[in-house]
Amino acid sequence: MNQAAKKKESSLDRQSVLSALVSFDFFKHFPQRLLEQVVDHVEYFSYPQGASVLIQGQINHDLYFLLSGKVGVYVDGGVVATLDKKGSLVGEMSVISRQAVAATIKAETPAEMLVINANKFTSLEGANSDSFQHALYRVYAHDLTEKLRVTNQKAKYFEDLTNKLTKAQEELKEINRDLELKVRERTSDLQKRTEDLVKSYAKLEQQNAELVASHKKLEELYSTRTLTFKKLEDLYKNFLVPLQMTLLHLEEQTHDGPQKNMVRSAIGEVNDVLGLLEPVTSLYSTEQAMKSKRVLLAEPNKKQQITAKMALGGTGVELEIVSDLEEGKKLVAEHPFDIAFIPAEMLELADLAQRSNPECHFVFMTSAYIPEYLPQLKAHSFLPHIISRDENDRTFTIKNIVTSVAKLASGDIFGLAKYLAWGVDIKSAKVTRSDERPHLIEQMDQYFAGLGIRGTIRERMRAVSEELLMNAIYDAPVDKNRKSLYNHVPRTELVVLDSQHHSRLEYATDGMLMAVSVSDPNGALSGLTILNYLEKCYGGAETGHEEGMVKGGGGRGIHQIIENADLVVFNIRPNVRTEVIALFNVDPKAQGDKHPSFHLFQE
Repeated sequence: MNQAAKKKESSLDRQSVLSALVSFDFFKHFPQRLLEQVVDHVEYFSYPQGASVLIQGQINHDLYFLLSGKVGVYVDGGVVATLDKKGSLVGEMSVISRQAVAATIKAETPAEMLVINANKFTSLEGANSDSFQHALYRVYAHDLTEKLRVTNQKAKYFEDLTNKLTKAQEELKEINRDLELKVRERTSDLQKRTEDLVKSYAKLEQQNAELVASHKKLEELYSTRTLTFKKLEDLYKNFLVPLQMTLLHLEEQTHDGPQKNMVRSAIGEVNDVLGLLEPVTSLYSTEQAMKSKRVLLAEPNKKQQITAKMALGGTGVELEIVSDLEEGKKLVAEHPFDIAFIPAEMLELADLAQRSNPECHFVFMTSAYIPEYLPQLKAHSFLPHIISRDENDRTFTIKNIVTSVAKLASGDIFGLAKYLAWGVDIKSAKVTRSDERPHLIEQMDQYFAGLGIRGTIRERMRAVSEELLMNAIYDAPVDKNRKSLYNHVPRTELVVLDSQHHSRLEYATDGMLMAVSVSDPNGALSGLTILNYLEKCYGGAETGHEEGMVKGGGGRGIHQIIENADLVVFNIRPNVRTEVIALFNVDPKAQGDKHPSFHLFQE
């Protein structure tokens, strides 16, 4: 008996107990002569509010009948049901199955219970007869049937709820399509206004006021979106996840048959909705994280300052812009920053900002050709993140700035979806051995060909994918001492990877960009190694082996990846994970005269 129970000094009299038992559904079909014997084995208990009647995991031999009050049923700390009907029975499942109690029963209000030890039934006169056993199992079956009926009603409710969620999902997609169209229209309008500002500094104040007004309108547009995303996040965290756990518990308690199949179907529907909402809630969480960040942009170019304001103006970050090193030193000394964008001519500012806030993320932002800035970065006291920009492509620069801030603010630097429009279909395949490369590349090529991607672009994609897969199979795997396992092996020799070294190939397109990524769980590549490779390849020197650098192609593979793609992103978590994303402009006209560029994010 649970120690939290408080037995009253005076029990109910025999006639009161008998009257109570007769009124309980459980005993309606119980033989009268046996019922009169049961009365002798009934104990009366009262429980104060908050007391535990049964505790999940304990061994139980008693049947508990609710006489008055209300009790809650808790599974793993979460409430799954409440009982307040007189005669409600708890504890019977553990008695029937002879297993530990599956749920904790707590008194939600002061409660009274009539308790019968099930083992006492065998001591009743005539208890071993077939008629007694028949009567006992009949009442057990009646109680369990009633609970199954209630479970079926809940399953039907969950099915109806799933249909409503599916409808809400379709409405959300329609809202998102309209929102994207309005955002594109507003962005186009803002770009035109900015060009007018650059042409005439005399009208700067007036046009800046118009820009502020446009931002206010844009904020109004986003307010509806934000409210929707907040509701979806609440639905995801506070309802769907608990619903998933409840359904799983119901599945465990339901016997095989149509009812269990119905519960399983509901679980599948809820899982599908969770999968659809997870990107939305992740996007919303990222946006909220950005709103609390202080961002410093060190930029002497007024045109690029305007571009940065356009990029970050609607994200909620607190943006500060400085035009020269002295102005930057003063600002950094006064306020710590979470993220700082530093150009080559003000790289010294990164050291000062780091002393002010060691947790600050530093982003080296440049439009220079790779060989021009590599020596300066290598000579710096630490390696910042690196992103490139195109001074003649404002859209490209805006996208890079926003994506970089989102990655660093959220703490999640991985994922090719961050560089594509929201909602794209991402294809994925596991990489387990070297001889499956041709099949994986061919399968990917056929997918892009079916979407109408030009053959010349796909040919570059194939070359890049081959290098990415070669690196993931032969260069990335290391042993427990961080020594390469297959780097010395000829690239024609078969390599079958252990499960802990399996890589993953992902690819997708949003109609403007085509993206291919390969990630591995080794994290053997470092940012400094990448810079060393590129310095040698672009400098024309022979690439012999150096301490800390991988053998094999001496970085020529990485060099070829950057040369063939429009943008390459390296995401590195040392000793844990490496991801390389190659992006290609679907429209060849968008490539223009851009020189090869890359981004580097290293935690």
